[in-house]
Amino acid sequence: MVRPVTGNAYSPPQIQTQPAVAPKDKTEAQDPSNGSQEPTGNFAKTPQPLRQKADLEVESKKRSEDLDKELRKYADKTPKKSQEVKIEEPPDRSFTDVDKLKSPNTRLDREYNKQTVGAMLKADLAGTPKGLFTKNYESASPQQKEEMARALQGALADDKNLNKFIQEKPERLARTNEIVDKVLPDPSIKENVKSRAAIQNFKEWNKYNDPPKKYPLIVVPGYTPLGQEDPLKLHPTGEERCKMAYEEYKKDRAPFIMVSGGNVHPSDTNYNEAVQMKKKLMDMGVPEERIIVEGKARHSTTNLRNAGRFMLEDGHKDKFKSALVLTDGGQAFYFSEHVLTFGAFHGRSQSELGYTVGRLNGTLQQNGNIEVDYRPSEDVKRRNKTDILDP
Repeated sequence: MVRPVTGNAYSPPQIQTQPAVAPKDKTEAQDPSNGSQEPTGNFAKTPQPLRQKADLEVESKKRSEDLDKELRKYADKTPKKSQEVKIEEPPDRSFTDVDKLKSPNTRLDREYNKQTVGAMLKADLAGTPKGLFTKNYESASPQQKEEMARALQGALADDKNLNKFIQEKPERLARTNEIVDKVLPDPSIKENVKSRAAIQNFKEWNKYNDPPKKYPLIVVPGYTPLGQEDPLKLHPTGEERCKMAYEEYKKDRAPFIMVSGGNVHPSDTNYNEAVQMKKKLMDMGVPEERIIVEGKARHSTTNLRNAGRFMLEDGHKDKFKSALVLTDGGQAFYFSEHVLTFGAFHGRSQSELGYTVGRLNGTLQQNGNIEVDYRPSEDVKRRNKTDILDP
């Protein structure tokens, strides 16, 4: 910030445009422009700057006239056709769409937003000042809140140094979880109001605890490939998995379907896969109260872990003893406890979560699909401290 000058202001000396002392005679009054003697007559009484200006105007006019004569000579020698230059008028529609021009949300803009919000969160956690993030979020407009939420999600997903800083002290982790719950609420809370009521009122659980024929629950993992810039609709693979679940639901294989998938690629997307999968199933004809949304999982390991957490909730243990996992062949084979997989999925779960998610048994069907029987472990209730977005 430029500070005002205090005290006595400095005043530069005045520059004199005329000689301080008049010349004694004509011989001393030389014209500095061309060194000629001072002119006589009325013009001699004209101040020197005005005389110089008049000389320049005369010279400029003469040069302009000379240039015009040269151009006329050249034009007379040029064929007529080459002189005819047609200037097309711009179409009337040239500027009618100017109101549609908007600054695009480029990758650079999004990276800048993530860095800014990440720095704001770090300052809040360091107490410089305390509550900085929440105050800025609460005073923001609805559009700004959405942008802050996306940026926070991206920062926590991508910035390893920020995550390390958060996890260095328990109070930082607790404060971050408080901010995440406020800014990035779990969509399943809102989406599952009807399905949770239907679960409480459902009375035929014994009919569906008969695997592999019938299950109380079908679990459908989402699919968002790496490199997806900004998903606007359900990926074809995710849509195909929904179709598989719908076909088994029509056969009365299970009374409830859980769709699992969060906000994954890009890391700051506001697109929630499970919510979109729910809409797809409803379009196919599945009643809303029979669809359970699990909208936080961002990996294959947490698809099943979060499903297991729901199944082991208080009041659910006796209802959801097992689940049928329906997915495409590659992932189904990956989930299966088959000798050829060398326990790859369990190894990944152990590495990322610190435990295995439970028992998985894959069965090859006549149509070529692999159906996976899932029975969760009590370990799924343990919080994952290494991934704040996927606790």
